[in-house]
Amino acid sequence: MSKLIILLPALLLAFAVNADAVVGKVRPEKLNVRIQPVANAGVVAKLPRGTEVKIAGVEGAWYKIELPENADAYVAADYVQAGKTIARVQMRYGAGVAFHSYGVIPMDTKLEVVSDKNPKWLKIKPPQGFFAYVSSPHVAVSDADYQKMVGSDQAVAPSSRSGEAVAKVEYSSIEDAVKGFELMRGWFNGAPTDITVSGVLLKTDSAATGAGYALARREADGKLPVLGALYEGKVDWSQWSDRTKPAALKERAVDLSGMVGREVTISGKKLEVPNWSYPYIVVTKVEEKAGAPAAGKSK
Repeated sequence: MSKLIILLPALLLAFAVNADAVVGKVRPEKLNVRIQPVANAGVVAKLPRGTEVKIAGVEGAWYKIELPENADAYVAADYVQAGKTIARVQMRYGAGVAFHSYGVIPMDTKLEVVSDKNPKWLKIKPPQGFFAYVSSPHVAVSDADYQKMVGSDQAVAPSSRSGEAVAKVEYSSIEDAVKGFELMRGWFNGAPTDITVSGVLLKTDSAATGAGYALARREADGKLPVLGALYEGKVDWSQWSDRTKPAALKERAVDLSGMVGREVTISGKKLEVPNWSYPYIVVTKVEEKAGAPAAGKSK
């Protein structure tokens, strides 16, 4: 997906990290840890189902977590001598200034170098004090812990399923998609408008948005720039203007799972999201193009 930053509204306040920090448990088979609280931000680590994460705060539909030990972390080699930083240096999730920074490592910090194969960038074990983000519906916490985090005894966690249920929950469940869609409602700009567009159907991991699929344009060089994030659930548009009532219904309008990688034409309602370079589309109809090749195959 294209590079972008969404300035999410401060719907929920973060809380200070301390000895009583909440521990959550990863629900999907694999959960992406991202550099920013945005559905298409860079992935810095992948956590398997059941992994415990220390939650340091809540930002919209995301949990801010202590950076996992296996997260990608790099520093410029010129700033490290004898295993210590010789000046303040940005820690990035990739080997280059094009990769976002987690923040600044202070001068004279001892580092554990994982790889020095790149002459300009050292891959390191992340030191403590840095954070990343995971989709909150995909991390199980109790309502009591969630209420402690947000400072409200009425708050309900995005997912409070027990550890036993973690292994039984699949990303594609319509319940998860509905939660993501309802969280997104506060960020949509303007009224929905009709749209029909064609492209390659792709599967995504955008759990926090409810849009588990995307539509992309096939280009000659093999790239697939995104045309829209796709939501396959039904929406009751009569409830749209009243944010106190849910608009998403717990049933699918279409089933996109069998068309992944195919050329399709989709119709539905288009919604705009601040700073996204493509729309969020509630799909009402999908048709596969006859004889179209799968994604990645020549025409």
